[in-house]
Amino acid sequence: MKPEKSNKTKKRRLSWLVIFSLTLIVSLLAQERFRKSPPAPFPLPPLNIKPIESVKLSNGLQVSLFSQPDLPFTHLDLIIMTGETLSPDNLPGLATMTTRMIGLETRQLSSEKI
Repeated sequence: MKPEKSNKTKKRRLSWLVIFSLTLIVSLLAQERFRKSPPAPFPLPPLNIKPIESVKLSNGLQVSLFSQPDLPFTHLDLIIMTGETLSPDNLPGLATMTTRMIGLETRQLSSEKI
């Protein structure tokens, strides 16, 4: 036969169960209140965007500069305008052919020489 658990042990388990249940109920109610009224958003600082400076070089390359001297880093993006819209009318498909040839080589020329 198994010995019966004392009343003290039963009361202790019951009290822990009640405490756990109350904690769970209170936390669920707090979640519902939060969903009904979310926190207010942080105020945003003013947005000061400086104008972009553009220069066209003698070789036809257009350089655009956007600087923010107060920031402690440098970032460079290189955008090369290419594609079929820039191919000459008398040479349709030139951009596509050139793109597909990148990395290829011939019997006489390596890919670096091309």
